[in-house]
Amino acid sequence: MVMVPRFGSVRQLGVVVKDAEAAMLHWGRHMGVGPFFVIEGATFQDYRYRGVPGPSPVCTFGYAQAGDLQVEIIAQTNDAPSGYLDFLASGREGCQHLSSWQASDAEFEAVYAQALSSGAQLMHEGYADGSRFAYFATGEGLPGGLAFEIAVGLRPELLPVHAMLRAANESWDGSDPIRRMPS
Repeated sequence: MVMVPRFGSVRQLGVVVKDAEAAMLHWGRHMGVGPFFVIEGATFQDYRYRGVPGPSPVCTFGYAQAGDLQVEIIAQTNDAPSGYLDFLASGREGCQHLSSWQASDAEFEAVYAQALSSGAQLMHEGYADGSRFAYFATGEGLPGGLAFEIAVGLRPELLPVHAMLRAANESWDGSDPIRRMPS
């Protein structure tokens, strides 16, 4: 019997691109997703690529809501090994991962263990602003194969950020499509 992992509700669509600004403008103009809130020069703590500690990717992230779904645009700006660069090296650009979020480290650990026991291959993991995350391969080399991310994205201190993104999208008139993430 094959165990089917249960990662939880999909809350985010991760899009890996070479040009973050062009991607955010495209999503805004052609799909009505925006405004995007940008963080530049982001790095991870305790980063591991395929289980081996190493230098963190340096990334530009853009976040916007599309109803209940968050769209995350990712452009890596250094050459540290990562699932993002693996995706680009495979000749693809676009949707790279789906993400589910957990509310606590304990929930994360349970889903993490389930993913490993189901045979999912760990791509990269670490901490982003104190929240643990991990990406798992779910079909590398297969047409349409996406990675799956789990993250402690429902911590109480993050809920106002999610609410801000949603409110910005609901009231967005298409102007000012790329904004800096408030501190």
